[in-house]
Amino acid sequence: MTRHDDGGFTLIEMLVVLVVLGIMIGLVVAHGPSRSAGLDARMAANMLAGTLRAARSEAIAADRSVTVVVDGSAGTVRVGGRPARLIGARVAAGQPIVFAPDGSSGGGQIAVTAGTVHKAIAVDWLTGRVSIVDAR
Repeated sequence: MTRHDDGGFTLIEMLVVLVVLGIMIGLVVAHGPSRSAGLDARMAANMLAGTLRAARSEAIAADRSVTVVVDGSAGTVRVGGRPARLIGARVAAGQPIVFAPDGSSGGGQIAVTAGTVHKAIAVDWLTGRVSIVDAR
């Protein structure tokens, strides 16, 4: 007499796997997705730097001044008359940064903070060059 083994899973094994998966999903939902303050600061700084570079390019291409306003209390950035965009990190900026048609600017610095990570975006007044540095 031969014995046939189906090689499948028992009901108990399936229930154990489902319980373990349920516990893992419950832990992920309870703690939420993991976030990194460093990544948040870098993303916000890169977004702001890209916005400033695009505004400088627009000023040169359109042969007119373009103003960038960073509102730290609202956490937004606005280029010219366009709608404001959310930044996603705490920012501190002085006065608006104006890019002239030749690419130069009034200069300025924007501080970006997320958790304990600090970044600074500097705009050179003579060339309008935008750079990101670590700040303390």
